[in-house]
Amino acid sequence: MRGRIISINYRRGMFVVEAEANDCSLVEMLGGYDIEIGHIVDGNLHSLGGEKLKNISTGEVMDVYMQNAGMNKEHAIRNVKQF
Repeated sequence: MRGRIISINYRRGMFVVEAEANDCSLVEMLGGYDIEIGHIVDGNLHSLGGEKLKNISTGEVMDVYMQNAGMNKEHAIRNVKQF
């Protein structure tokens, strides 16, 4: 499933992906990846736990930890911006 990065908290190493179904996932990066708002990622956006996402925009495969899935946009963005 593909989605678009809509919010990033670089300090926390977390970002929000809005999936094609208009729900959002809260994702923690497990490495130092070059991501930007608007990048397209592909992978299992509705799972929880350790996953790999491919950043279609850069071609990079990222190790991530899916913190939450199926969130509405406002709640996901509020969660990623905390701290």
